[in-house]
Amino acid sequence: MKYRVLLTGNGNNDLWQKITGFNNAGFEIVKGTAAAASDAVARNNSPEIIIINCEFNSDDDYNICRQIRERFDGPILVIPKNYTPEMELRLIECGADDILNGLLTEESILAHLNMLVRRFRIDADRIGHNHRNNLIKIGRIEIDRTIRNVSVDGLEIQLTTAEFDLLWFLASRANRTVSRDDLYRALTGIEYNGLDRCVDLRICRLRKKLGDSVKKPRFIKSIRSEGYLLAGNIEQ
Repeated sequence: MKYRVLLTGNGNNDLWQKITGFNNAGFEIVKGTAAAASDAVARNNSPEIIIINCEFNSDDDYNICRQIRERFDGPILVIPKNYTPEMELRLIECGADDILNGLLTEESILAHLNMLVRRFRIDADRIGHNHRNNLIKIGRIEIDRTIRNVSVDGLEIQLTTAEFDLLWFLASRANRTVSRDDLYRALTGIEYNGLDRCVDLRICRLRKKLGDSVKKPRFIKSIRSEGYLLAGNIEQ
C-alpha cells in the first residue's frame, strides 16, 4: 500500500525536489495548492498526509494550516522555510500535528512521514474485531462497514476515513464507556501520552457532522474523567 502525500504551500519547489523519490519508499507524492487540498478533502478524495511548506511570515500562511485543519483530520506535517520557536506554538494552535525544523534531509523528512503513518494508522480489523456484522444500527444512526456508509435519519453523512473508523469503534461498543486511552491506542497504535488531543478533536468533528452537540448530546456522550459513549437502542 502507498500512502498519498499532498505537498502544498507557497515555498515548496526546493522541497518537492527532495521528496519526489519517496514514491519508491511507500508514498505517493503529489503537489497542489491549498485550495486544491481543501477541495480534495471535500470530495472525500483526501490524501493520507498533508505537508505544508510556507514562509509563515504572514497571517495568510497560518490560515492555510487553519483552513486545511477545519476540513482534514489526518496528519498535517508543517515544514517552515525559516523556523522560529515562536512559530511552533502558533502552528500547533492552527492544527499542525508535526513540525520539522532544522536541517532538512531526505532521511529526516521520510522518518517524520513514517512516524505519522505509525501514529495515525488505523487497523480496520482491530477497530471492529468484536462485532460480527458489517452493519450496525444504533438509534437514528446506521453504519455500513462494507461500503463505509453512514446515515442519520436516512440521510447520508460524509465522513473521512478516520472519522468513520472512530464511529465504528464506538458503535461496536455501543452504550459502553470507551476510555480516551483505548480510543487513542486503537486510532494511533501507540499508548496515550496524556497530552495529545487528537481524539478530542476527532470527536468534536464527528459530533458536528452527526448534528450532535456537547451540551445536549443525542449520540456521543462525554463521560467525565473516563471517555466517550455512543448511546442508543441497538437493532439486531
